[in-house]
Amino acid sequence: MTTFHPILKNLEQAVFSKDPDRVDELFQDKSITDLDHALIVNALTQGLETARKELGTMTVSVAEFLLSVDAMRQGFEHLKKLAPEDKDRPKAVIGVIKGDVHVLGANIIAGVMEALGYDVKNLGQDTDVEQFLSELKQSKASILGLSSMMSTTLADMKETIARCKRELPNVKIIVGGACLDENLAKAIGSDGYAASAAQLPETLDEIERLIDPKKTSRKYVDYDRKIQVIESS
Repeated sequence: MTTFHPILKNLEQAVFSKDPDRVDELFQDKSITDLDHALIVNALTQGLETARKELGTMTVSVAEFLLSVDAMRQGFEHLKKLAPEDKDRPKAVIGVIKGDVHVLGANIIAGVMEALGYDVKNLGQDTDVEQFLSELKQSKASILGLSSMMSTTLADMKETIARCKRELPNVKIIVGGACLDENLAKAIGSDGYAASAAQLPETLDEIERLIDPKKTSRKYVDYDRKIQVIESS
């Protein structure tokens, strides 16, 4: 188990406080290079998650929430610069299901995955099944991320998952968006579900264990105890 470094709490607060300058300042601290990138990502996304909850209660405005998004993205850009160049990064394709133009969530997820070391192709909004399949085959990605905010697109999401599983059975699929919950995600055939950017690192760890059954360790962040937990099975 790894205890939280004070800089992580400060990063979380900087995102929640909509303060990209403070994020820049914290990344100048040389001690940040000693931290697990997953912990940094979790701190940044947890700050955004707190802001998102306040948006839900109308404590902050949409414009204020978007400033928190900008602060988080600023952290991701710094984090990508800290990551060593790796030509064998795991590949992922993500996009918003056809009929839906709400792209903010997918863009955030793409940033989280890139910060965690994934090579991500973001197809953006209103993406049909043929586009997803074509990019998966071309890139040889192992993960497909599907997003939707609208319940009217669920039939298309289910069909995209079914086509992918028929044609590319080794690809694992993560879904997310306001129209979904964990039970519905399972019902339409996905391999994983992320309710928010803060949950994504743990979901990705579970997906990686499906891709590589030999991976026996599980890593996640316990925010109640303020520790990173690594479990071996």
